[in-house]
Amino acid sequence: MRAAIDADQLVYSAGFATEGEPISHTFQLVKTKLEKILTACDAHDDYQIYIGGEGNFREDLAISKTYKGTRVGRKPSTYDDIRKYLVERWNAKVIDGYEADDAVSMEIWEDYCKADGNPDQCHVVCVTPDKDLNNTPGWHYNPTKEKMFFVTEKQANRHFWYQMLAGDKVDNIPGLPYCTPSIIEEFGLTGAAKRGCGEGSAKKIMAKSEDPELDVMRCYASWAFANGMESYLHEYLDEQANLLWMGRETDVFGAPLSYKVSSSEVQQAIEIQKRLECHGDSPIPEPSSKSAATLPLVPEQMGDEGNGSNHSATDGGEA
Repeated sequence: MRAAIDADQLVYSAGFATEGEPISHTFQLVKTKLEKILTACDAHDDYQIYIGGEGNFREDLAISKTYKGTRVGRKPSTYDDIRKYLVERWNAKVIDGYEADDAVSMEIWEDYCKADGNPDQCHVVCVTPDKDLNNTPGWHYNPTKEKMFFVTEKQANRHFWYQMLAGDKVDNIPGLPYCTPSIIEEFGLTGAAKRGCGEGSAKKIMAKSEDPELDVMRCYASWAFANGMESYLHEYLDEQANLLWMGRETDVFGAPLSYKVSSSEVQQAIEIQKRLECHGDSPIPEPSSKSAATLPLVPEQMGDEGNGSNHSATDGGEA
């Protein structure tokens, strides 16, 4: 296997764990953690480490709230030393203009496509404790939980639409501002949060959804109706999608392509939800896959149940 490693969090965890100790202790901890990862992934001879650099296109896209605006914590005192060590000793690549996890995402997506989604033919594993990369299919290894799992394209896309509802508090991405009474009733969301959809409600909606993209857009449409923001809906959906989407393909300059929300699909969701709320008789189109509602977001979120072992693939069409 080849390991594509997002090392941004490693810089922080190792730096804070050895704060005040000799720098040699810090470097040794980084080395120990990386060697443990490479052993778990059987990738001592083939790996690439990525760390973030200057600039991030998401900062320019965020309109509703400042991207990562809630991150006010300090950096470890050895922050620059660790990054220099990773570059000089481990040949880490510094990513400018976008994020290290985008670079990892693009690498495993390319591998997934070459293998036509066959787990046995995929040879790159994404290494990160960050749940955001569950939006990209392929092999994943969580070094914190020490778990290897495979994400299918259906699961990855489903996880993306789940995040469109829940948002991301760590990155200050709001997601769906709140669930309206009609959505609460339709999906049985007892105790729904008054602000934000929240992870709990998002999981309940996804558990009942046979067409995640349409259902998520309907939830947003219902919120837009309630607040007189129908004309702003497409723009807001685009903003949330581009902040949450992990890069898969690149443009001619090598930067990750953003996610494009279809205006026709937004309009369809608006029309369906409007008829549902006004008349309660609007037919909802059949989903492309009737088994989609039984599909877990990703195997990692199931714990060990349904995963068989820490190193297994889950079929994209069944639980």
